[in-house]
Amino acid sequence: MSKTLTSRVPAKDQDSSTIVIDARNGTSSSQGSRASSDGGPGWAPGLAAPATDSSTTAAPPAAPLATPAAARTPAARTYYVDWLRVFLTVVVILHHCVTCYLSSWAPWVTQQKKTDNALWLLVQLFVNGNQAYFMTLFFFLSGLYVPGSYRRKGAVHFLIDRTMRLVVPCIVYSLVAAPFIIWLTLGADTKKPGPSLGKAYADWLKPGWPLAYNLATGPLWFNWMLWWFNVAYVILVKIAGLIACNRNKKAPELPKSTPNKSASSAKAPTEEYSTRQWVIGGSAIIAILTTFCFCARVLTYMVWHLQPAEFYRLSPVVAFMPDFFVVYIVAFGLGIFSGPSCWNALTRLPSGYATWWLGLGGVWWLQAGWLINVALFSYMAGQRGIVAFCLSNLLRTFVEQSFCVVWSAGLLVLFRQAYNIKPNWLGLQIIGAAYGAYIVHQIFIAIYARAFMPVAVAFTSHVLTAACISSPVLISAWLFAMALRALPGAKRVL
Repeated sequence: MSKTLTSRVPAKDQDSSTIVIDARNGTSSSQGSRASSDGGPGWAPGLAAPATDSSTTAAPPAAPLATPAAARTPAARTYYVDWLRVFLTVVVILHHCVTCYLSSWAPWVTQQKKTDNALWLLVQLFVNGNQAYFMTLFFFLSGLYVPGSYRRKGAVHFLIDRTMRLVVPCIVYSLVAAPFIIWLTLGADTKKPGPSLGKAYADWLKPGWPLAYNLATGPLWFNWMLWWFNVAYVILVKIAGLIACNRNKKAPELPKSTPNKSASSAKAPTEEYSTRQWVIGGSAIIAILTTFCFCARVLTYMVWHLQPAEFYRLSPVVAFMPDFFVVYIVAFGLGIFSGPSCWNALTRLPSGYATWWLGLGGVWWLQAGWLINVALFSYMAGQRGIVAFCLSNLLRTFVEQSFCVVWSAGLLVLFRQAYNIKPNWLGLQIIGAAYGAYIVHQIFIAIYARAFMPVAVAFTSHVLTAACISSPVLISAWLFAMALRALPGAKRVL
């Protein structure tokens, strides 16, 4: 699988994920979202509300003798989003510990060729299952607090912040990590000696870098794509603002005595979705994702002869999987509208359904995504022609996207109910280093895959080798990320 993962890219706007509890009615609003010009319920704590004209404003009622305890409660942070990002980062790293043994050129694969049915079955179940949902959920989480962050920082500072946290790691990874991984990998080949470390860097950084390669190398494709999504968001917001400004100029001016209701920001809804709402909404999302992904797969197959989940390189700065690209756009957009300043969907997902959704999603993938796929693989692989391609991929796309929606909803509710826990010191270190661990984990996969080559000879399957390197890779990536964050100024990026 050519797709790599990420971790905690969106977590850099964690400050916008705090929730302000309204003690009077139990509703909540985003601390990262500024209120309307009338100082309504969305006004961020710590910011002075706009001044009002005392001559036209009625005096407020007298304050109660005793302030309710809930009113004095500090803003509660949505910790479960942080823990969910940590979980997804772990899944990504484990995912790549398996996929490193699918490489067609890595010495730890080519020098130990074996009929590996266990690895193939694991790929169909675990790797393909992960790819169906985890990056889509990452993009959804990335969009949740974008509006609040944009309003708080403004367009210029928002883009500067996004560039520091998304693009700078891409450049540093390409400069430092990519040639090091190539040296480690080629150097493990006992039949054909690899280049020295210096030559590996010289060959990589030859004239033409970074345009000689894809700038977003390895797992940093997520950073690069997410940065472009953020840029597109800013552009669209600016265009929408210009359109609204032109409409306001043409509209008749309201009398001064008439309040402009459009200036008031409505409270974010807090009531849970009814069964009818989440069934219809979930079905609609599945239909949209399936349609977009399937159309992209058919189009790219007919135009570029690409198979599903295959990267296509248009230029050194544009490389993506067209079929999942459209899915990620939808997921990022849903995240933007699902945040606490709009639909507040994370709060409104009904409680008590986590087990049902995870169970349903797991059984669905086990049967439709794995068993049926394994049983029909030989038959479908022998089919040729556009009709066979369309039928097989329509089924595959529907299974993937339906699993993605149901499984992701289950994870969101599960973590909201069970893991909205304030972290201790160790928890803060784990959460803080998740993004860095995602960035550097490929380095440690190469290190441990090479180190375990002598041991792997005795194994009957690369599944055992992948299991052996998983824990060392996870621990090393996190510890190294913690050490990097201890450097002066590193937290601005990591």
